[in-house]
Amino acid sequence: MDKTPRLELKHASKSFGRVRALGDGSLQLFPGEVHALLGENGAGKSTLVKLLAGVYQPDSGELLVEGVARRFANPAEARDAGIAVIYQEPTLFADLSIAENIYMGRQPRDRFGRIRYDEMHREVDALLSSLGVNLRAQQLVRGLSIADQQVVEIAKALSLDANVLIMDEPTAALSLAEVERLFTIVRPLRERNVAILFITHRLDEVFALTQRMTIMRDGMKIHDALTDDMSIDAIVSRMVGCDLDTFYPKADVAPGDVRLSVRTSRAKACSRTFPSMCARAKSSRSRGSSAPAAAKSRARSSASTRSMAARSGSRAGSWRWDIRRRPCARVSRSCRRTAAHKDSRLN
Repeated sequence: MDKTPRLELKHASKSFGRVRALGDGSLQLFPGEVHALLGENGAGKSTLVKLLAGVYQPDSGELLVEGVARRFANPAEARDAGIAVIYQEPTLFADLSIAENIYMGRQPRDRFGRIRYDEMHREVDALLSSLGVNLRAQQLVRGLSIADQQVVEIAKALSLDANVLIMDEPTAALSLAEVERLFTIVRPLRERNVAILFITHRLDEVFALTQRMTIMRDGMKIHDALTDDMSIDAIVSRMVGCDLDTFYPKADVAPGDVRLSVRTSRAKACSRTFPSMCARAKSSRSRGSSAPAAAKSRARSSASTRSMAARSGSRAGSWRWDIRRRPCARVSRSCRRTAAHKDSRLN
């Protein structure tokens, strides 16, 4: 591996009014290496990426490309310097073809200003074939999956001769099969000496793809390390700023006295509370029971319901059940008026 960083950011800071989004952003990307940028939400990762991409300009610090100090006024200058960014949501034109998206704004033209589509399609097909994907240059982007759209973004970056590829959470919306397919495309880019910055919240992907990592917390660079020298617990403890044992302490608590004990079975409580409903459920569950037996059961449950209603009061809606599942006496006058009002509305 070349010891000269392809891209280096030294002690960069960025504030928005009184909010300090990045306090000390430092990063080194080497050719032929996949570098992971890790941190919790709000750690400053997105701000650092936008500084590298020319979206923001740092308030302080230094940006070096191939050892030369640079300051990008806009994303076009970063793109011309060989820096390409693939965001979580692809930024492609859905109603245009893959070839038109890849060569947007720089289509090959003849001396009359007409676009040479044959040449453009031929070059894009060769580029897609080199990535090992089954896509065609003339396909519309609208019918592509998120994974295929990210492949198009990678092909676009390679067509720009990008030697720094920044991938901002590209696997967030992908399935496991699509993630592995993306990794199969990214790994050969190391052989082309492309420096890759990979941002993710999935730590298993870090160990599967990257060789080096930078951990950030509260807008500051906390730790640089080789991926093989780190563990998941060590990464998480540096991200949150404390040991996992102290972050989630385990307390030994002895169980106290019983506060509630339920002894009545569910079937018995159901038969006391809703006799007709419970009888119907039992008859439907018993597949071997005959039709006359089921009819007798429904008749008995209906007669039982009518007798209880007669004992508690002939007025509709005037009987209720207390917490002990026993029929109550007459309810209060206001409750009777409410029940009568509801019955009149239903009728």
